[in-house]
Amino acid sequence: MNDELKSFMAKMNKQLEKDNKPLLITASAMPPIKKFTSGLLALDVALGGGWPGNKWVEVYGKESNGKTSIILNTIASNQALDPNFTTFWVASEYFDPDWATQNGVDVSRVVVFDTNNMETAYQMVIDAAASHQFDCIVIDSYPAMAAGEEIEKDMDQNSMALGARRTGQFFRKIEGYYSQERPYIGFFVNQLRDAIGSFSPYGTPTTTPGGKAKNYFFYQRVLISRDEFIEEKVEGQGKVKVGQTNKYLLEKNKAAAPKSVAMGDFYFLDSEKGFHAGEFDTVKDIITMAVLFKVIKRAGAWFSYVTLDGEEFKWQGRDPMVEEIRSNLDLKEEIFKITLEIATTKD
Repeated sequence: MNDELKSFMAKMNKQLEKDNKPLLITASAMPPIKKFTSGLLALDVALGGGWPGNKWVEVYGKESNGKTSIILNTIASNQALDPNFTTFWVASEYFDPDWATQNGVDVSRVVVFDTNNMETAYQMVIDAAASHQFDCIVIDSYPAMAAGEEIEKDMDQNSMALGARRTGQFFRKIEGYYSQERPYIGFFVNQLRDAIGSFSPYGTPTTTPGGKAKNYFFYQRVLISRDEFIEEKVEGQGKVKVGQTNKYLLEKNKAAAPKSVAMGDFYFLDSEKGFHAGEFDTVKDIITMAVLFKVIKRAGAWFSYVTLDGEEFKWQGRDPMVEEIRSNLDLKEEIFKITLEIATTKD
């Protein structure tokens, strides 16, 4: 950097300095974005290493397709890594503490604000972000909120685009309340709706409430859908749906390739395979990705893995490998970390 450029930056920073922090810095001096795990290796890889800190992500899809479950899994996974990990949850829809607990969340570290008033909710989120006391902020969900003007109007009075304007205003304001010392991940939960009056040769066009402008504020947009149900035979009941395979499509991704897809098995009932309601099959997830990226080597029916300490594991067939990794938490964690590093390292 030449002296003239240094002088210009120093002059501008003296004029524009905010909270003793220079606003003009070189790109090489910018701090890296902290990543928060989703708890699913395949999704972390698709996200480019995990959910981004100090950014907002739209999680959307049809009802009962797994939007809340992946957010709860994210919270539980990060609580396990950080005893101080705390969440602020705007519950315009009911927050079920029992179901959250069943999903592994320590609800004593979740602060819930119950309101469907949009302006009140957005202001509380801004205040929560400004406090720098939270590592995760969730707005659940946009369609359940109503702008104040809409609440005050009679049912026969129109209130078009009020929510979209308030949402755009919210995202413009929230930009000023990020913290490098304690970054947070912001989740904006939305629903997928049919686009009335639109046509597509590929099926019914869909959209999300809140207008199109909001989409530019999101660092990532994740469309969640049910790929298939997981069924088990239960004596006297026939086939019972105990879970579902969720599909995570990165419709927008500023951290890695867009349109990437991740899959994850989630159980909403206890399974004969040993899974409990509210649990993801994280071992299947890890093994699939580790074999894909050759962290676990495969030769015919044999699988092998050598730890960082040089200990070698060999398994004949998938079942003994699954049991070993499921019971050995250190081994499971090491394979997760190494696979994620290899999968997200840019050449």
